Amino acid sequence: MPGTFLNANERERLTAFPDDIPNWDLITYFTLTEQDQTFIKAHRRDAHRLGVALQLCAIRYLGFCPTDLQQAPIETVSHLAAQLHVNLSELQDYGTRRMTRSAHFQAVLDYLRFRRLQQDDHDQLLAWLTERALEHDKPTLLFQMTCEHLKHQQILRPGVTVVERLVVTARTQAHHESLEHLASLLTPERVALLDGLLVPDTEQGAIPLYRLRQHADTNTPAALVEALDKFRLLQQWGVDQWDLSVVNPNRQKFLARLGRKYSAQALRRMGSERRYPTLVSLLKQTLIDLTDESIDIFDVCMASRHKKARKALEAYHQEVAETTQSHSQLLQAIGNVVLDDTVTDEGLRQAIFQHIPRGTLEAAVKEARSLKQPTGHLDFLDDHYSYVRQFAPPFLSTLAFQSHQDDNPVLAAVEVLRNLNASKRRKLPDQASVDFVPDNWRKLVRSNDPPDRRPYELCALSTLRDQLRSGDISVPNSRRYTDPETFLIPRATWPMLRQEVCQELDLDPMGAKRLSERAQDLRELLPRVDRMLDRPDGIRMENGQLIVPMDEGDDLPESAKALADQVSRRLPHVDLTDMLLEVDQWTGFSQHLKHATGGQPRTEDLLLHLHAAVLAHGTNMGPVEMARSANLTYDRLAFASFWYLREETLKDAVTALVNFQYRQPLAQHWGGGTLSSSDGQRFPVRGKVRNAVALPRYYGYGQGITFYTWSSDQFSQYGTKVISSTLRDATYVLDAILDNETDLTILEHTTDTAGYTDLVFGLFDLLGMQFCPRLRDIGDRQLYKLKTDVTIYPRLDARLTGRTDLTRLMERWDDLARVAGSIKRGYVTSSLLVSRLQAYPRQGQLTKLLQEYGRFVKTLFILRYLEDDALRQRIHAQLNKGEKLHDVRKFLFFAREGVVSQKYEEGQANQAGCLNLLTNAVVVWNTVYMQAALDALRREGYPVQEEDLVHLWPTRFAHIHRYGKYEFNVAEAQARRGLRPLRAAA
Repeated sequence: MPGTFLNANERERLTAFPDDIPNWDLITYFTLTEQDQTFIKAHRRDAHRLGVALQLCAIRYLGFCPTDLQQAPIETVSHLAAQLHVNLSELQDYGTRRMTRSAHFQAVLDYLRFRRLQQDDHDQLLAWLTERALEHDKPTLLFQMTCEHLKHQQILRPGVTVVERLVVTARTQAHHESLEHLASLLTPERVALLDGLLVPDTEQGAIPLYRLRQHADTNTPAALVEALDKFRLLQQWGVDQWDLSVVNPNRQKFLARLGRKYSAQALRRMGSERRYPTLVSLLKQTLIDLTDESIDIFDVCMASRHKKARKALEAYHQEVAETTQSHSQLLQAIGNVVLDDTVTDEGLRQAIFQHIPRGTLEAAVKEARSLKQPTGHLDFLDDHYSYVRQFAPPFLSTLAFQSHQDDNPVLAAVEVLRNLNASKRRKLPDQASVDFVPDNWRKLVRSNDPPDRRPYELCALSTLRDQLRSGDISVPNSRRYTDPETFLIPRATWPMLRQEVCQELDLDPMGAKRLSERAQDLRELLPRVDRMLDRPDGIRMENGQLIVPMDEGDDLPESAKALADQVSRRLPHVDLTDMLLEVDQWTGFSQHLKHATGGQPRTEDLLLHLHAAVLAHGTNMGPVEMARSANLTYDRLAFASFWYLREETLKDAVTALVNFQYRQPLAQHWGGGTLSSSDGQRFPVRGKVRNAVALPRYYGYGQGITFYTWSSDQFSQYGTKVISSTLRDATYVLDAILDNETDLTILEHTTDTAGYTDLVFGLFDLLGMQFCPRLRDIGDRQLYKLKTDVTIYPRLDARLTGRTDLTRLMERWDDLARVAGSIKRGYVTSSLLVSRLQAYPRQGQLTKLLQEYGRFVKTLFILRYLEDDALRQRIHAQLNKGEKLHDVRKFLFFAREGVVSQKYEEGQANQAGCLNLLTNAVVVWNTVYMQAALDALRREGYPVQEEDLVHLWPTRFAHIHRYGKYEFNVAEAQARRGLRPLRAAA
């Protein structure tokens, strides 16, 4: 069907009841009010009352009513039948007369004040959806947003194909509208400039576009200077002055992504109505990327100098210690001579020289004069001044720095350095500002008046780096280093959005309800937990210390072990290639691997190369080795990788697998899809990789990166992200949860200690989720009680040393809601906001407010953790699931000893996505075949106990053959005479 994006399975799913409705939703949407009961009782027969009730609640819950009411989950029907005091079997007799059900359905619509979609509604919806399509290009997200919008407007959702076509039309209109907006920027001069990008340079012979698209692969002065050169070139073309605000940033990124994919020849062949807007977006996006890239490299270069200076300080201290020891021995020898009464005063000098040669003593005295006590590592930073000078002048002269602070002293120092560099003078002017100098630099910088240039410049650059990190100084045309205020919903817009956003987050705008609920929870938990701690074993107080024994987990029942063994014996051996093909037949995940332009035909040959490309990257073999092993052409494999494997298409493919797993009966024994966990898995890298870091504990003398993954309680992995191995996991923990487009409804999330901060606790609660990390040394954590609470808790008071001020939280509640709404609405990713809030001095009050609320929520969690054995077991089991999935991933990522060779972040993200896809494919295949094995065991009379199924995890891989097959052509080998022909010279 042209103009569609859903497959048959997705359409079927979107027209039916969910296979399982979470208990919270069941209570919220399928509990009948007194008014509902009155309306329903007007219908005489029990079957009619049950059928009407099911339609009424379905419309409230889904925004539409599935045609086949008989397929409603049995728990849902039972819940309604119990409230109506009727037998759930009555539903089988409902709807035998079509006219009756139609009349009932219209009555339900009238009662709920829902209406059907009319032409005016259709036109308004298309206009609204086009606006959303300018913001978001993802069709499935637009479909979901449309359904939510219709329900909010109390309009019955029409058929799936109607909504689908609306989305397709809106995306098409948004695309044409974007092109029209960009076309207005195309002056004759800019058109000539854009055409020149695609023509080889007469001097160098290279196409300018290729150089601009190349990212830095190292963090060196040379790489920084090259990035700044490209930035200045774009400045000369006036790209920094181009106003693309009429086009949504997401649409700009989409067009820029196409610009990076196409060759110069393909762009030249493209029609002008598409070529020029694509190139305009590409240049603007490249300017933004170069800004962030330049600051990133500058940050790393400065940080590396400070690190080397600290190592030099350590080496100096070691050298001083050794010198001091030798001088101490020398002093002892001299002292012994001086104190010897047999040595006369006249012969003292001669006696000393007899024990200590004059040259040795002279060297020791000279060495002692050279010794000095450094104030810190900054004393050794001067040794790296020549290194810093390689990039400092172009960095300061190229980028523009801004600050909300009037007369920011750091910017004044930057201007001083710019003038010195421009005039090629060495000495600082007499009135050079030193107001920016931090206390730890004061002695070095202010030792002379005016200060010496070297410490002054090093101090200014180091302080500039710190303020760029924190956001106190921002840079135009930057994504990550812009004014942090732009990350949030604009203050002028917030009053108009407040009510709607708070409804989405289930927050009351004033905060009174939420805070009173949390306060009441605390008042109830504290005395209960305090009483519970008065026991001799388990979690208890002992000598004033809160003892929380390590949870070692329960041993598996013998019946579960035996069942697992029986299932393992029945799982067929399978090649990784065959497994992937089979899973694709079930789920159709490869249909989501779409060409970047969206218009290429799909053939069996393409399907073969897509599977091979996924395996090549997911196993770390790479396309060259995969082409050899699978007897494929490298060009076709590289084509499939380049055009079809992208972060967004891999995410869609993974979503198809996660949704398939969600509907498996066996997966329901492992979890309801409401609990998840996240953790990082570290991989070493080969060669110079810009985002790799040294971490000796994991990488030895090398460097590496981290693939951070999010796993559900059903063993599916619904998200992955490449992050720095030295950054705290807590920075990223919310990203995939908020970006989750699967059928999973994540209400609860757990991590280990690295995934926790007080700020994250607060954000989780504001976003309507429960954060449940496994905290190291939880018994030593500080707890908080209400500022007004004067109750004595004998066993807990030693830990209850903090106070929560509800009045302060309520006064600033609007700020908390605005932050949560900004993340929910996608104004900023949670990782970017969290990283900036934690380091942003000017918004320190907001950060402290979030942390205070987070500590309040964390206290509630710790008390529940101490009290609830089931919660502790659930957390422990979920984190164990994540660890087992890490084992599967390690098994799959076997080639090249697990060393990542991708140098750029885009390639690494694609590789992480392929590994995620493969991991989910293994989990899905195992789940399906384990269910088949269980069915066979039951037929054979084996006693399969339902309670054992929860322990039957799909993380096994001994039956999977990952290496492929080798062919041994004996006849050909015996027939060969002489050597194989040599390859022709290239």
